[in-house]
Amino acid sequence: MSECPDCKCNDSKKYFRILNLVLDNEASDDQRALFNLHIKECAVCFAHYNIELQLRQLIKTKVSYKLIPEELAQEIRSRVID
Repeated sequence: MSECPDCKCNDSKKYFRILNLVLDNEASDDQRALFNLHIKECAVCFAHYNIELQLRQLIKTKVSYKLIPEELAQEIRSRVID
C-alpha cells in the first residue's frame, strides 16, 4: 500500500508502513500502540486499515492448500535449485 493523497497525516508513509507490519503481525508493541492511537484520530487511515484487513481475510478464505505428491515436490525443488 502506498501513500494516500486523501490522508492529511503528517507522516502518512510511516503509518502505511506500520499498517502492513500490524496486519502481518510483525509490528513491535510500540508500533502497534502508535498505530492504534493514530487510527482513533485519523478516519482515512482507519478506513485503509479495515479495507486491507477485509481484503486479507477474503484472500485467506479463497486460498486452499492442497497436498501434492512427494515426487512432484521433489521435481519442483530440483528445478528451483538448479
